[in-house]
Parts: sequence; structure tokens; C-alpha cells
Amino acid sequence: MFAKASQNVRQPILSLLGAVAASTLALGLAVAPARATGDERREWTARVSGSLQNQVRDVPSVPAAIRTQKAAIVAAHFDREGRLYATSLDVPTGNRILDDEALRAVNATAFPPMPASMRGRVRVVPVEVFFSTPGANRARPQVRRTALDLAARIQKFHAEVPAGQPQG
Repeated sequence: MFAKASQNVRQPILSLLGAVAASTLALGLAVAPARATGDERREWTARVSGSLQNQVRDVPSVPAAIRTQKAAIVAAHFDREGRLYATSLDVPTGNRILDDEALRAVNATAFPPMPASMRGRVRVVPVEVFFSTPGANRARPQVRRTALDLAARIQKFHAEVPAGQPQG
């Protein structure tokens, strides 16, 4: 009798555990693409940043003490296929020579192919341009916050554009 009672208790527990395992697997599969999309975007952004930093030239006409503490934010405009088609200076440095170099560097950057999750619509991506190693710039956290704020405003603007209207 004890064995039969234990079997009667074990059956519902195993069924419950099976249901929990199936739900967890389904939830994991549903979350995995979102995680992969975020990872793809972070990887693309890191590749862009590395490629961009290789394009930024030394500007000896601007003193090193100034270059080290300056940064610009350039808006990189991408078409639906993920190709760069325009740039604009969103946040200037206040120094025309550095601003010109920021635009030149972004335009000269060989952008890696945009992940599929980012293609399909026009995108504007704020690109931070530092004129020394980014870690040397004391304003880097503020530049990052500004770029993230710009990205959020751009995304909100694009979300508000009615379907079929041009974006960008």
C-alpha cells in the first residue's frame, strides 16, 4: 500500500516537473533570438568602434591637451540594406579642425555588414569620435550618455513615423 501511495504522489510530481521543464525550454527558445539580436548589435558596434578608431588621424595643429579631452558625435545614416549613405555632425567639439576630422573619419570607415536584425529600415546611428584613446577622455561617460540619449530620441522619432513614410 505504501508503494502504491508513493507512486500516486510521484506521478503528479513528475508531470509537474515535465511541464516546468517544457515551459522553461519554450521560454528559453523565445528569449534566445532576442539575446542573439542584442549580442549581434553589440558585436557590430564594437567592430565599428575599432574600425573608426583606426581612421581617426592625429591632428597636430590642435594641442594634444585639447584633443585628449574632445569628442564629437556624428550621426551615421544607413539605408534599409545597412549601407552608409550620409553623415552629419550631431554634437560638435567646438573646434572646426576636429569636427572636420570626425566627419572625415566616419566617412572613411569601412563599416562591417550590419546584422540582419538591424536591416530592413533606414537607421541613424550616433557614432562617438574620440581624438585620443577613449579612456583618456575624462568626459567619456558624458559623451556616452549623450550618444545614448540621441539614439533613444532617434529611435522614438522613427517609431512615430507612420508606416510608408520615409525615415531618416
